[in-house]
Amino acid sequence: MNLAEYYKRYCKIMSNKARFLRGLLFFLLTTFLFSGCEKLDLGKPVDCSIGTSYRVNTGLSFKIDSLMDYRCPTDLLCFWGGDVDIYFNFDHNSKHKVALINLNSQDHNPVIIGDYTFKVLAVNPNYKSDEVHKKEDYWVQLVVTKN
Repeated sequence: MNLAEYYKRYCKIMSNKARFLRGLLFFLLTTFLFSGCEKLDLGKPVDCSIGTSYRVNTGLSFKIDSLMDYRCPTDLLCFWGGDVDIYFNFDHNSKHKVALINLNSQDHNPVIIGDYTFKVLAVNPNYKSDEVHKKEDYWVQLVVTKN
């Protein structure tokens, strides 16, 4: 075997090892990224916290970034009841998407991302006029269905 043949054989072996290591690294990274996510059951209501990542499948996950609550306090009578703006961050097939879902708006609830529909059912707690809630106190009930 001459030096050129030896070099070609060596490069082929190293290329296969590099391909294997890249695949292993991708698998470990994907497993690590999704291990911190909570897996959803499709079609069943789930209570989601702000800032927690949720996984629909391997190519789709989301997180509620924040919300703005404009609803009337439960102990007051308001002319206009207000709504809740819920800001979502979606990761769909390695693409980042941002969406706004309003609790009481048919134009912005539900939202379709890929083959899935996200519908917000409720935002809790409902508060009284003398109560102050931090954003961490809120939870959003939603249902995710496959189209």
